[in-house]
Amino acid sequence: MLIPTSGARAQDVSGYAELAASRDRTHLVDGGVTDVLSDSFLQRYSVDFLWRLYPNLQVMAGGLYERDFTEASLNDVDLETLQRKVRPYVTATLRTPIQSASVGWYRNEDTFRSDGSSLGAVQEIVNATLGWRPERFPQTTLRFLRTHDYDPDRVIQDTNTDLLDLVLEDEVKDSVHIYYRGALEEIDDRINDFQLNRISHSGRVDYGDSWWDQRLQVGGEYDIHKTSEEVTSSGGGEVLTPLFPIGGLSGLDDTPADGFLAATPALIDEDRIAGVGLDLGLPPIGGDVRPRNLGLDFGATTRVNTLFVWVDRDLPAAVSGSFSWELYTSADNVTWQLEQTIFPALFGPFVTRFEIRFTAVDARYVKLAVRPLAASVPNATQFPNIFITELQAAVRTAAADATGRNELTTQLLTTSLRLRLTDRPAVTYEFSAFGRKIEDFPVYGTISNGFSLHHVFNPVYSTMARVAREDSHESDGDRTTYLYTASLRAVPLSTLESTLVFSGRSSEHEGLPSDSAGVRWTTQAELYRGISARLGLGRSAVLTEDGERTEMREVDVLTTLDPHPAVTLSLLVQDDSGNRQGGHLVEEVPVERQAEEAGVTFRPFATLYMFFSYRRDRENSLPVRFTRSSSASWAPFPDGRLQILFRFDDSYRSDLEAESRIFSPRVRWNVTDRWYLEAAYESAEFNSALDDRSSDIVTFSTRIWF
Repeated sequence: MLIPTSGARAQDVSGYAELAASRDRTHLVDGGVTDVLSDSFLQRYSVDFLWRLYPNLQVMAGGLYERDFTEASLNDVDLETLQRKVRPYVTATLRTPIQSASVGWYRNEDTFRSDGSSLGAVQEIVNATLGWRPERFPQTTLRFLRTHDYDPDRVIQDTNTDLLDLVLEDEVKDSVHIYYRGALEEIDDRINDFQLNRISHSGRVDYGDSWWDQRLQVGGEYDIHKTSEEVTSSGGGEVLTPLFPIGGLSGLDDTPADGFLAATPALIDEDRIAGVGLDLGLPPIGGDVRPRNLGLDFGATTRVNTLFVWVDRDLPAAVSGSFSWELYTSADNVTWQLEQTIFPALFGPFVTRFEIRFTAVDARYVKLAVRPLAASVPNATQFPNIFITELQAAVRTAAADATGRNELTTQLLTTSLRLRLTDRPAVTYEFSAFGRKIEDFPVYGTISNGFSLHHVFNPVYSTMARVAREDSHESDGDRTTYLYTASLRAVPLSTLESTLVFSGRSSEHEGLPSDSAGVRWTTQAELYRGISARLGLGRSAVLTEDGERTEMREVDVLTTLDPHPAVTLSLLVQDDSGNRQGGHLVEEVPVERQAEEAGVTFRPFATLYMFFSYRRDRENSLPVRFTRSSSASWAPFPDGRLQILFRFDDSYRSDLEAESRIFSPRVRWNVTDRWYLEAAYESAEFNSALDDRSSDIVTFSTRIWF
């Protein structure tokens, strides 16, 4: 019941105004000479009104207006461009402990004008939601969403999309959770004369429980997705069919062609707001620049040709277009094959996601490897964080090939069991199985049986071991795999630790064997206060199904010196050598990779940081490659009204004959808690065998909140 009270009425207004002016002077030599001088003026205004009409009812209205005007001179040829964004909205929300309802209208309009020509895109959204959360009954949500995408002249795009869906969720018991979603979707593309009517049902039942003081743990999940669609088309347009992976994967790895990716459920949880721990933003000085690896496990060989990578913010074209995406596939989440490189990827509009399109691949595992934002990208310092929030997969089909009625049913069953047989040593039996069935295809799946052991002999020695057998039925045949690993850890002193690890896998696929095995010993010690070292020795052998065998010996030494609290020195030496033979190779091929790297960090006080590193790499008979990198930052007043930040980056790669040098001071004055003034300057030089480029950018900006 809505009961008006004088105390419940309130009106709030919030927003901000932002102004920024910049001048960019760029000189480019790449066979010809190009000089660009541009002046830009950005205006951005945002306002939000909130009315609390009743204790349970509120109305919000507001919007964003952005205007970016640029005057540029390209080799004495004048050019004017105007980009405008308008984002008005109105929403009303009713919320009680049991019921909820909301209705909203949104309009997103982008306009680009240049040299007498004009482009525009408009998106209008109307949505309505009803929710019901009674005790002892399923939580129910009913939603309607209408989206209209078009250009002002209705010549490039004019598409209506209606979506009606119903979601039911319930905790039947503490150990049982059920979920259902039914959806009706209609797409009308008037430009391509394409219509799609799709009805989909998704259901999931989760079970998990334990007994006997958690000695026995049992879990399971059953998923079913049924889609029925009817396509009418005169030959234009595309049909996008979503895929349902069984797991998300991620990791940081500078050798994407090999290596195991860890399970990351948040990558496929349909939450496009919360980050998953992968950041594409500009790393801090001395930060981690290794490629971000994000992948999917489909459970069985699956065809895919589109991936969507969602991030937590909108990006300008210069930033979103700077990322290069490498697509890899794998059959075992260990050995990866580079398939394609996609550059650049589509981004937006109106949605904060990258659309990665590629030639279709068939694989159980797929992943993307992408390096974080480079300092050479204009205004990169304004994007220290770009968090990945979701990864989705789909199959893109030409409407002409999908015309008619199509139905697809996917079922997935997973089970797991853990039984602790003994407490000392801790021996556990592990069983897991999953099966996947798509339409009339056979059931594909894997059954795994394994034993694991963990035992602490005393405060110094401990051990872990695991052995398992996996039997898989896949689209390309049956596979039997034996997995084994054992480790011994010794900590004789608080400053000394050693670990010996032996691991491997032996697999047979349709009569073709493949094996991999390796042993690695790692010791790290604090030799003296401020002096630490790590030594790693390893040996591995890999046999592929085509008969090729690779044997490698690995040595790496890392020494870190802290002669003074403000100074850190590091020295890394790596030496990998071995050979490849058999298979398609006519003769034995030696493999040699050596690298040496030295670095020094100097932080005399908390607000000054300086870093320098030098690395030299050698691989087989290729020329020696070296990389030099130095950087510094200074913020004498990081917490006061006046903030000064100085950043310098310098790097050189001999193999590309590429040198980069960026100098970027910035001054910010927090006039009040709701008003700041900022001035920034960036001088950048990039020289390589292909081109030379230099640019100077001066920016003045201010923002006022209210």
